[in-house]
Amino acid sequence: MCPVSQSARSRIRFQVPIWGLALASALCACAPKDPPAPPVHFADAGAAAGIDFVHYNGFSGEYYYVETFGAGAAFLDYDGDGDLDLYLVNGADRTGHGQADPPVRRLYRNAGAGTFADVTAHSGSADPGYGFGIAAADYDADGDTDLFVANYGPNALYRNDQGTFAKTPAGLADPRWGSSAGFLDYDLDGDLDLFVTNYVRYALDDEAVCQQGQVRSYCEPSVYDPTGDLLYRNDGHIFADVTEATGIALKGKGLGVALADYDRDGQSLALE
Repeated sequence: MCPVSQSARSRIRFQVPIWGLALASALCACAPKDPPAPPVHFADAGAAAGIDFVHYNGFSGEYYYVETFGAGAAFLDYDGDGDLDLYLVNGADRTGHGQADPPVRRLYRNAGAGTFADVTAHSGSADPGYGFGIAAADYDADGDTDLFVANYGPNALYRNDQGTFAKTPAGLADPRWGSSAGFLDYDLDGDLDLFVTNYVRYALDDEAVCQQGQVRSYCEPSVYDPTGDLLYRNDGHIFADVTEATGIALKGKGLGVALADYDRDGQSLALE
């Protein structure tokens, strides 16, 4: 066996991993690949399912900023029959010229076989307010799923009593531009509290006038001042505003909220 110099041994030790990597790469390149997943196709089944809802944004030709937004929706088992029903939030006429038949939020009962029945008229939830976000949960722990709607204008809580809703103030009728909301047990006392996201400071009678060149247009979000979110503690049949006490009274322009225990310490965190 021929002696190998120290420098040669160094070269050999260095070269072996490189060749090993090259061989591994070649083997991987030759390995069969999984076939691509088939494409996913969606079809608009609203009409066939009996859902004839059309969102109304209150378009007036006056370029009110609220007209540029859509609204929320929620699946919930409002009647406790084990399947998911559908609640759709609607806009409103904000020009001051009331409509004889104003648009309202709509509740559709799941009738099975992929169909829904409009039960809005007798549900107690047909509110004509200008709605944006929605949260569904059993806040009073009576076994029925309740609804909270974040509005431009006073927010609304609908208590569910065995499938019929009743609008309940409960200390939640904040008049600002509410955009979304979520129920959580922030203080770990076993009941559901409420986090409400607010968007910007806005008033119809003080709408800014914006243009693109010589053409009137909707304003950018930067035109409007931020406002603050709200945290409410559930005190039974009333909610208490604990925003300041919990240290979250910060200003911003919130449009959505996500609730999660990201660090697994047993406490939920609200992210807007």
